[in-house]
Amino acid sequence: MGLLYVLAVQLHAARPGPVQRGHLALEGPGHRLTPGSGARHAPGVLPFGAFSGTNTWIPLCIRHVSGISPFVTRGFRALLGESRWSSLLESGANRVYPPGSRVFRQGEPGSTVLALISGRVKVLGGERDGGQLLITLRGAGDLIGEVAARRLSARTATVETIDTCTVRVLSGDRFNAFLSEHDGHSVLTDYLVTKLSQTVPYQVELVHFSPERKIARLLLEVVALADRAATNPDQVPFSQQDIAEALGLARSTVALHLQHLRKLGALRPGRRLEVSNLETLKTSAGV
Repeated sequence: MGLLYVLAVQLHAARPGPVQRGHLALEGPGHRLTPGSGARHAPGVLPFGAFSGTNTWIPLCIRHVSGISPFVTRGFRALLGESRWSSLLESGANRVYPPGSRVFRQGEPGSTVLALISGRVKVLGGERDGGQLLITLRGAGDLIGEVAARRLSARTATVETIDTCTVRVLSGDRFNAFLSEHDGHSVLTDYLVTKLSQTVPYQVELVHFSPERKIARLLLEVVALADRAATNPDQVPFSQQDIAEALGLARSTVALHLQHLRKLGALRPGRRLEVSNLETLKTSAGV
């Protein structure tokens, strides 16, 4: 929970009020989210998720997984707007990371911010025993490393690519200058609030989920963040061991529940992980 604590402290200093102990609320331009209230957002601006009637947090990428459009913007890009997002990209240097690359390592000094143009990454938190648990997934339109870079502090998590990722790399100073030049500081605060509001309830509830529900939700999120124009966007580029390590489960447990998901028809038969029926998978995920 180190990353969440650091993020919460920063947000409390930047915007006291919306994030409170025992009650999670999100307010910002174009959207307001509170437990049980659902979500309202301006056209073209997508919040990160909403609470269901049972106060279960449903990330937007899961709630809309059956109707994803490759033209829908999300993350910091959606809040910033296309014009300013384009200016941000022009401010950085282009870089491409192949699948399985370690972009940031937890504990390293943070001096750069990445704007994710395409691809997916997983954000991992280190455990005392040397293991790593999945904190969240990020996709095109998100920022990576903005917390540490702005404060010139240590990275609070490890970030690894899931597939080929294209990014723009900005120094912390250049990123801060961009925010000042384009009136972006409040947008960044809203973005950090939405990231926190997505991650905290999901991570808390994940502790109480059954193994199969944990696995199903992870598979849904991976597919939801995929580029729908890709050759096979419903394929999950994870091994059983990857899933086991990400969720803190035994590999044998993962294998057992993947087999059950295949029997249900949620996944296609075979060695590769490929979603066959999204609605069945959503049911298993409790969505």
